[in-house]
Amino acid sequence: MGAAAGAEAAAFPWESCFMQLSGGAVAGLAVGYAAKAAMKAALLVLGSVIIFLALMAHAGFITVNWDAITLSIEEGTKMAEDLAMSTISQLSSSMIGFGAGAIGGWKLHH
Repeated sequence: MGAAAGAEAAAFPWESCFMQLSGGAVAGLAVGYAAKAAMKAALLVLGSVIIFLALMAHAGFITVNWDAITLSIEEGTKMAEDLAMSTISQLSSSMIGFGAGAIGGWKLHH
């Protein structure tokens, strides 16, 4: 029984699995880092636009429909949440390294 167990253990491609896990983790790290940087840039632009609109409305140059802006932001947030949940639900067990790397990249970005 000992020889059969050893043969089964040797037949499993541990090195291949480790390399896939490592490659996925590195790719995930890059994606997580870039996604957080892109999100920060998008929020900076969005915040700047909202401040500009508020200043222009306060000065009396324009009238802003704040309800429409709020609704648009809420819809965008819902779409982003749906996309994230769809992506997460499609992750397979071979993508565990990628997911862990993406979380690490997200946490790594300051």
